[in-house]
Amino acid sequence: MRICFFIERFLPYIGGGQIHLLELSRAMSKKNVDVQIITDKHGGCPNHEFCEGFEVHRVGFPAKMKREFKIFPYIFSSFDRVLEIDHLTKIDLIHSHITFGAFASHFSKIVMRQPHLLTVHGLYADVFKSSYPDHPNFFQKMIERSILRLPYVKIICVSEALSRQLHSMGVPDHKLAVVSNGVDVERFNPDVESLVKSRLGIENYFLVSFFGRLWPVKGIEFLIRAVPEVTSRISNVKFLIVGDGPQKRYLRRMVHDMNVEDSVIFRDRVEYDSMHVFLRGSDAVVLPSLMEGLPLIALEAMACGTPVIATSVGGTPEIVKDGETGVLVKPYSAGCLAAGIISLYGNDSLRNHISAEGLKLVRGRYTWSTIAERTISLYNSVLEGS
Repeated sequence: MRICFFIERFLPYIGGGQIHLLELSRAMSKKNVDVQIITDKHGGCPNHEFCEGFEVHRVGFPAKMKREFKIFPYIFSSFDRVLEIDHLTKIDLIHSHITFGAFASHFSKIVMRQPHLLTVHGLYADVFKSSYPDHPNFFQKMIERSILRLPYVKIICVSEALSRQLHSMGVPDHKLAVVSNGVDVERFNPDVESLVKSRLGIENYFLVSFFGRLWPVKGIEFLIRAVPEVTSRISNVKFLIVGDGPQKRYLRRMVHDMNVEDSVIFRDRVEYDSMHVFLRGSDAVVLPSLMEGLPLIALEAMACGTPVIATSVGGTPEIVKDGETGVLVKPYSAGCLAAGIISLYGNDSLRNHISAEGLKLVRGRYTWSTIAERTISLYNSVLEGS
């Protein structure tokens, strides 16, 4: 089987969709699937390379150009490249990820007539609206609805919640399938040796960590607002906020104005290859999100045996079961986040139970090998019906 994936941005750009496609491609290549990825150019990266069993083709305008000037060259260059790939060895399926990857693959599908699938990781229009409530999101909604109306044989959602949302937007049930995110349990595991606390000089502290893009939809300001209540009850606690994004300066100022600088540590984005070390070195990982598809970081933390405290949004409750595989709290509430953190700190048996149940869950249902098998099974059913 030969699959061609389209994704507008790929590694070394890091995001949930990029990690999903990286790990899925690795797992599928181990199952004798020929994977080709067409993406846009990125500074310092070759235009064509072999990566752990799959191939990456970078096309379009030079990497240093602004994104808005690269979109259409990427779309049309992708069309040329996929024809070249197909000419060498026939492509069986076209599978797109994220906004403009879908447009690029659609043009190819029209000419090549292979079945076309789309994976939806989340709805950007909703993310934009949650992050910037005072700005209209008409353009984002128009783009997303245009993408969802393209003639796919299947639209894959990473969570049941997202599938229900797409159905409410008019996507028929027979076109929807759920194949979740996964986790590399060989890399993310409880046996990882971590010196994170030692390097930060906080060996004797309870470390609560956030990992992600620093923008409003991640709800980080509610986590910061929870800090004074937590520190009033727990003397040896530190908060680690890891990531970059448009809110970074605002969040730093917020920490300063609230006089909690001694309790909050900011760190720039961690490379994916080092993420397991930071997760294992944390005592709890917090996801204060206002919206989610199915959070990869929650699965990765569980695989490391680190308890997760998360808001009950999107697909998160499908993996974080309150008191079983994590602590689930209401979104938009600093008080609920604080209560969740305090409840974990003071209860060793709860932490151990959550750690064991979370580990059991990811190893049983969410390994990338399992996710690859589900995806290949879906491909086979599509090809048999085409």
